[in-house]
Amino acid sequence: MTRFKKALLAALALTLCMATLTGCAVGKFDVNKKIVCEVDGEPVTYDEYKYFFYRHHTDLYGSAEVALNDEMFNKVKAMTEDSLRRKATIMRLIDEYGIKLDDEQKDYVDEMVEAQIELYEGEQGYKDFLLEGRATGTVFRDQILLTFGYDPALREIFKMGANKDIVMTDEAILASVQSGQFYRYQYAYFALTEGKNSVELEKEAKEFLAGVKNGANTFKNEDYDIIGQRTLGFEQAILALDEGEVSEVLWGADWGDNAGYYVFKRLPIDVEHAKTNMERFEIEDEYFASTYLKYISEQSNSIEIEYAKYFDSIDYATLLKKEELK
Repeated sequence: MTRFKKALLAALALTLCMATLTGCAVGKFDVNKKIVCEVDGEPVTYDEYKYFFYRHHTDLYGSAEVALNDEMFNKVKAMTEDSLRRKATIMRLIDEYGIKLDDEQKDYVDEMVEAQIELYEGEQGYKDFLLEGRATGTVFRDQILLTFGYDPALREIFKMGANKDIVMTDEAILASVQSGQFYRYQYAYFALTEGKNSVELEKEAKEFLAGVKNGANTFKNEDYDIIGQRTLGFEQAILALDEGEVSEVLWGADWGDNAGYYVFKRLPIDVEHAKTNMERFEIEDEYFASTYLKYISEQSNSIEIEYAKYFDSIDYATLLKKEELK
């Protein structure tokens, strides 16, 4: 083959790749592209449905080995539908507000996929990693684009006032503080780091707590006002307290970067305190995040889901089973 013909074929292949964006996208692969349902008129493949279904199942029941009875299945199915509706809502609003991602934002998807391929030492390790989480390369890329592209873009224009249903005035934010949407607390954290003994660390935390109760110790960290962007367990531990109450020593393995012990004290809400500390506590950001998520959830209630006949042929167990690429 002549050098000219080789160059022509290479150029043609590149043109087709750029035009179709199928098969040429970094890390993209599929297992089953059959349509399971339509959400807001848009088709959802088996691969995508399985990803959301498995994620919610493991959140609820931990292991894929847990057999589903009808009640359990319907609960996971309902959560899956909620996720699909919320995604469809975001994409509908993206179209409504004419949001377009630039080339740099789109290239970010390739960069993240390439980073994962490198992390898992090649394409095979990358694919095994995704399949273990019941995802595919196509689903993974789509989630990156949504999570790091479209959703932040929509949040940004809403925060600037494009959506009149989300009010971002100081008055609205402070009203949410007064309404109980925020809570205020102090805490002491005893990190289980390398070289630390958990028994001794727990003893240290209990001694601190005893000192708090008899007045010998005080919480040295600043207090915080937040809506609930903390880990669920962290938040529940605080909300279980009455204002002014101090918790027992609590083990929080998943509440931060390090495992460790916590002692919390819940404080009363002080509007003037919140007003003068809006920026320090990022109260505006917390208020917006909560308001935005509530808005998306409310809008998603009107999204219709229509299941295809193919869904009836799917065994529940197949939605949990790890796929193998042929």
